[in-house]
Formats: sequence, C-alpha cells, structure tokens
Amino acid sequence: MGEKIIDIKEGIRAHLIETDFFKTNLICVMLTVPIKKETVTLNALIPFLLKRGTNSLKDQSEINKKLEEMYGASYDLRNR
Repeated sequence: MGEKIIDIKEGIRAHLIETDFFKTNLICVMLTVPIKKETVTLNALIPFLLKRGTNSLKDQSEINKKLEEMYGASYDLRNR
C-alpha cells in the first residue's frame, strides 16, 4: 500500500495510489505546462482534445468501447 510517482516526461507525471481497501485503482496523470500568454488558450484545449479521441481510438464511441472492455473503467479530464 502506498503512492508511486512516475515522471513520464518533462511536465508529465503519473501518480499511482495503491491500497488494499478498495477493488478499484486510481491513476492520475498530470500535465504541467508553463503559463504563457501565447499558449494559454491552446493549453486549455488539451483536455477537450484528449476526450475526443487519440491516434488509436479515433472517436468517443471507440474510447467508450475500450473502457467497457476494461471492466467499466472511466476517466475524467480537468483543467486546473
């Protein structure tokens, strides 16, 4: 039981919290980018773009199918 922090790449960190109390796991991936006037709007759009699709999962329906295959996994994207 404990927390594991993995630096994936500069500005991208994953937090894994392991516990024996629950049957589910929580994985939190945080993207940290500097606030600059020139890029603040584009950076604010990142969560919405990730929710729309990826290279391997082209749209929201494919994402939902994959989540169902993973025993009803879910994800949430937030701008903070």
